[in-house]
Amino acid sequence: MSEQEQPDDGPVEQPPEPRTPATQILGRVFIGVLVLIFLVFAAANGQHVDFSWVLGETRARFDETGGHIEGGVRLIFLLAATFFLGIMVGALLSWLEFRRKRREARKAL
Repeated sequence: MSEQEQPDDGPVEQPPEPRTPATQILGRVFIGVLVLIFLVFAAANGQHVDFSWVLGETRARFDETGGHIEGGVRLIFLLAATFFLGIMVGALLSWLEFRRKRREARKAL
């Protein structure tokens, strides 16, 4: 039989969609909890602080009631910048190690 002469078997059944593995669901819940913790942490660390930079420093000035007037850096920005800088340095070092091992594997061939 040719393609045009084949009998019609009715509608083609679609395979059921695969379920999301439990590890993916747990990973999403874990990331959601981390984001929530970060937001609570950010709200708790919003005060301005003095900070010494490599080439200078910034000082926070407050009025007599303790309200912020000018200067300083929000603590959460320092913490977040340090966190992301650590991620970037870790990723760079990991990439350099991967490159070194790949080069060694090529030489072994």
